[in-house]
Amino acid sequence: MITAAAIFNGLKAVTATLQLRDVCVLMGPLFAGNTAMVAYLFGKELNGTGTGLVAAALMGVVPGYVSRSVAGSFDNECIAIFALLATFYLFVRAVRLGSIASAVAAAGGCALWR
Repeated sequence: MITAAAIFNGLKAVTATLQLRDVCVLMGPLFAGNTAMVAYLFGKELNGTGTGLVAAALMGVVPGYVSRSVAGSFDNECIAIFALLATFYLFVRAVRLGSIASAVAAAGGCALWR
């Protein structure tokens, strides 16, 4: 709910004809697309491009995730799954590369869960 309000306020500054209902309806598909991209990056980081493509394709067809990310289904699961997968990706990237920036981003993602 806070995410929807933040997106609404950010877009309202740019567009005058936006309604909160529109943002709430499109939250699921917006985060579903972003989750597929993060799943690709996560799979690519683990084992290569092929694994990333399979991970992204599975995120697009798994019924449990599709039911939580359709347009009009305003709930927190689509955002939570995106945040969880993004934090896992950043953690694995930080461990593999030894990157401070990825480690700080992964720690920030863990801190936001609480």
